[in-house]
This record gives sequence, C-alpha cells and structure tokens, in this order.
Amino acid sequence: TYSLFCAWTLLFLTEVCAQSQLRPTFTCGGNITGESGVIGSQGYPGVYPPNTKCVWRITVPDGKVVALSFRFIDLESDNLCRYD
Repeated sequence: TYSLFCAWTLLFLTEVCAQSQLRPTFTCGGNITGESGVIGSQGYPGVYPPNTKCVWRITVPDGKVVALSFRFIDLESDNLCRYD
C-alpha cells in the first residue's frame, strides 16, 4: 500500500481527456485502487480554496509500483513550503 499526500495528475490523464473531449472533474482526496488511474487538483485548471488539504490513498497490487507523471505543476511561492 502506498499513500500520496498531494493531489496532482497520475498517469493516463491525457488519454482520459482525449477520449472524453471534456475536462475531468476532480474531488479533494480519495482512494484509488488498481493498476492505473487518474487523480488531479480540485477545481483544475483553477485554484482550489484556501486551507484545503487533499489526501489521496493509492493502493496497487503486490509487486507493482506507483509512477507519477506531472503534465503541469504550480506550487505556491514560500521559502518554507508551508502551503504546498
């Protein structure tokens, strides 16, 4: 079991968007199981509300690994990384 404490894009987001021709809607956190899936920031491409903490729990079969691919990433500027 692997846990991820941020909410960005997991592999295959571009395939999902191309197939549906619509932007996916993301929630703030949740559980993802299986060998592939998609997670993203709530409200993307806009910003999510202040003081939002999104927690994703990613569970994959034994012997598999989690690989993250970021198409876009925008971190808030703060020397102590208090907000991202």
